[in-house]
Amino acid sequence: MFWLLYSNLNKEDKGYCYFHELNKEFGKIGNNKYNFYDFVITNKKICIEFNGDYWHANPKIYKPNDDVIYPEGKIYKAKDLWYNDKIKNMIMENVGYKVYIVWQRDFVLDENGVVDNIMEKIYGSNKNR
Repeated sequence: MFWLLYSNLNKEDKGYCYFHELNKEFGKIGNNKYNFYDFVITNKKICIEFNGDYWHANPKIYKPNDDVIYPEGKIYKAKDLWYNDKIKNMIMENVGYKVYIVWQRDFVLDENGVVDNIMEKIYGSNKNR
């Protein structure tokens, strides 16, 4: 998804873009730890988090008290994962970033629609790219 987004950015914004496969994930200290963010455009103060349905307990699939078992055997309640994500996202919002969440399921079902929606959030319309 991130290469699709990146390919739709204008030249200037590409110079302010961070994601793992391009250069590195953007990091921010908050809540007593270093948090990494999936896709960040620093000059636009936009952050896009791609949440895996399992790892982040997609609320369309999980109920608040459902267990999510991580590979190391640690068990989380879905509501605790949601809370952790909320705190992480608030760290960026508190420094002026707009955070958009993309769920894995939504991207799989409508890849082009998700990308178009994000691009509209970045530029307002296709003609401004």
